[in-house]
Amino acid sequence: MRQVSVMQQRHEMVLAVRQRGISVSGAAALFGVSRQTVHKWLARYDAEGVEGLGDRSSRPLVPSGQVDGGLEQRVVQLRTANPRWGPKRIHAELVRRGWIRRPGRPSGGSLPATD
Repeated sequence: MRQVSVMQQRHEMVLAVRQRGISVSGAAALFGVSRQTVHKWLARYDAEGVEGLGDRSSRPLVPSGQVDGGLEQRVVQLRTANPRWGPKRIHAELVRRGWIRRPGRPSGGSLPATD
């Protein structure tokens, strides 16, 4: 039995669809992956060639909860100067000083109906 790398398997799958005319469903069944995965590898192969078939990190490019360094320093500054202030007061002060924008109103769909 020969050892085949994951990248080689993906390349064989792409060639099976592109050159041998195997359907996407057939290739998915043959290689034990979903049809969506076959489409993903075909698109990456078309865009980047064989190099596009390598593994990629699923880590986001920008952390969703990370604030910029300047805002973090301002929060620490306010917290140090006013240790009794909680998160609501610090947020209100950041808005008051213009360091952050006030969040918008929620959409009407989330408000209770009034008569």
